[in-house]
Amino acid sequence: MVDKEENLYEKLLLAEQRFKLLLESARDGVYQLNLLNGSYDFVSPSLERFSGYAEIEFRAGGVEMLTSLIHPADIPGIEEHIAHLQSINNPNLGSPSIEYRFKTKDKGYRWVSDSRTLIKSDDGKIMAILGSIRDISDLKQSELQMREINRRYKYIFEKNPLPMWAYDADSHAILMVNQAAIEKYGFTEEDFLAMTMEDISPSKENRQHLPINGLDDAGSFSGERFHRKRDGKIITVEVLSHVIYISGRLTYLVIAHDVTERQSAAKSLALHANILKNVQESVIVMDLNGNISFWNEGAERLFGYKNEEISGKNYEVLRIEQSEGEFRKDLDTVILRGSYHGEVCGLRKDGSVIWYDLDITPMHDLEERVAGFIATAKDISERRRVQEELKKSEANLRAIFDNTNKAYILLDKQYRIVAYNKTANEGSAIYFKKELKEGVSILEYIEERVKYFRKGFEHAMRGHNISAERRYRFDGNLLWFEFTYNPVQTQKGELLGICLGISDITERKINEEKVREQNTDLKKLNAELDRFVYSASHDLRAPLSSILGLIDIAEMEIKDPQPLHYFAMMKGSINRLNRFIQDIIDYSKNARLEVAKEAIDFRELVNEVNEDLKYMEGAEKIKFIFDLDEAAVVYSDRKRIKILLSNLLGNAIKYHNLNQDEPFIKISTHLQSAKLAKLCIEDNGIGIAKEHLEKVFDMFYRASYKSAGSGLGLYIVKEIVQKLQGTISVDSELNKGTKFNILLPLGNK
Repeated sequence: MVDKEENLYEKLLLAEQRFKLLLESARDGVYQLNLLNGSYDFVSPSLERFSGYAEIEFRAGGVEMLTSLIHPADIPGIEEHIAHLQSINNPNLGSPSIEYRFKTKDKGYRWVSDSRTLIKSDDGKIMAILGSIRDISDLKQSELQMREINRRYKYIFEKNPLPMWAYDADSHAILMVNQAAIEKYGFTEEDFLAMTMEDISPSKENRQHLPINGLDDAGSFSGERFHRKRDGKIITVEVLSHVIYISGRLTYLVIAHDVTERQSAAKSLALHANILKNVQESVIVMDLNGNISFWNEGAERLFGYKNEEISGKNYEVLRIEQSEGEFRKDLDTVILRGSYHGEVCGLRKDGSVIWYDLDITPMHDLEERVAGFIATAKDISERRRVQEELKKSEANLRAIFDNTNKAYILLDKQYRIVAYNKTANEGSAIYFKKELKEGVSILEYIEERVKYFRKGFEHAMRGHNISAERRYRFDGNLLWFEFTYNPVQTQKGELLGICLGISDITERKINEEKVREQNTDLKKLNAELDRFVYSASHDLRAPLSSILGLIDIAEMEIKDPQPLHYFAMMKGSINRLNRFIQDIIDYSKNARLEVAKEAIDFRELVNEVNEDLKYMEGAEKIKFIFDLDEAAVVYSDRKRIKILLSNLLGNAIKYHNLNQDEPFIKISTHLQSAKLAKLCIEDNGIGIAKEHLEKVFDMFYRASYKSAGSGLGLYIVKEIVQKLQGTISVDSELNKGTKFNILLPLGNK
């Protein structure tokens, strides 16, 4: 008996071990929730792994923990599910499951499927819930993706602008149809769903695409077919059919594109192409960009290119002496006005020059949009040659009408009027009180002024072009006229006569006199201003020098730091005023004095300027670097160059960063070209902000908060450079440095 019990116990232990092993390796998480004490009796290892919570945490949390781990929106469904379980009395019905979101420790909410069974006592009281949880998040995501894919395919099907439908592979019954098919074929949706493919494709040859063996390896079929519309009209469609499965049924999805008009257009195009091929005139077909897609045999004869040689090339290869974009403007004219006509000079394949008459008209597509251009060309080279000869032989007529604002009278060698323009006739009526007449001598009109005119005529008869200005009194008014006498000759130099040109220049003469008077007044004002500036500046500087001397004496007598501080401030203000006066003097000299050229020794000039600037604060800490090209010899105004260097080097010292290790100013020169030398002043000072660079050369503009000057320095530099016929530019970066680039003409010795 004991042996039997021991054997039974061993079997129970073995079964328990197998059960634990099964639970540990199971994919689903198993739990048992004791409803009597609200605690978990059991939590499987797989549930621990999935949730991230240990069994001890489940036991400690109990029912409250389970509630907290369920998404709040899913709790009402859980309660309904438990109520449903309580209503099930038949245990053979199985354990219904519920899906909800379960909050894991590390991965947040995950979708789970929970199969639950209520454990009841003999009297029917619910004692516990035995549940099995499975992670179905990936399945849920797949379902969402599938629904989205189905939604998109449905949208594509319903909104596709091409007719689409699906029909059963066995019965050929139409199962679904889109709005485009309804509108194209004229049937209602109910009509379509009551039809088979035989109702749309009535002929036998159209049904060849129905069997599966008509499909390619990808399960598709394409080809042209005849379809019948509701009104009985037969249309040609390009069909694409593909195998799909709807609810497990083998189905064909069809896309139909009406190509009836396209085929008709293709036939018409073939007919027109044949006509174009045989027409004698040159016909050229181009796309919207002027690229040639076709030309006929007439064009081949005219230009020498075969169709295959010229196809794809732009029409501009056939034109010469065209400015950039001119042909594009011609095409835009065609689009705007509907046509273009012109005479064009072009090149044949063999390089010979031809002239041809060109007509371009737009070519429209079925929607009346411009799709390209058709051009016709006709050889007019011979006609152009004749025209050129005619133009040369008609030089007299060109001379009369070249400028319609000027009076022209063509005279023969006896001074008889041969021809005249409208301006000449109107002037004769005003000034001579009679109109001009052909065959009448011009001398009858000019009367007492004959001797002046005859002198001009005689010079013109000898082949000279004469111009003279005379003033005459008409009706009490003194008027100025300009007369031109030009000989008219044949190509061989034979004199035919004289072209007399007459212009009323009274207004111009009055304006010129006004300008002369104004220039005289301006020169006088400038001279007075220069004298004032020179006198005022010297008169101002004398007392300033006296004040500075008195301050120096006071500084030697007084030891109190407070008055000394005030003296220093006064000296700074006086020096700034003194500098401002010097700037005005420099500006006045630059504007007033002529440029005096001599060979410039930049090293010597820089040393002179440095000697003047050595007392500036921080000047002794700055290293001066020279990179002077001996070949860059500039002949220019030494005084102006010195003023220029004084301003630029003074600024470089004033706005330097003396806190850095190696502050420097670099002066370099080199040849920029055969006629220009480049002078560069570069420093590694505080630099100039980008927003100030465009204005640094403006009068009174100060770019830095440290600026204490007049704002005239760089303005004077720019004026000097312009006076020397050079250019100046500046490159600068804040807190890194500034470089001034000056281009100066080399000049002459």
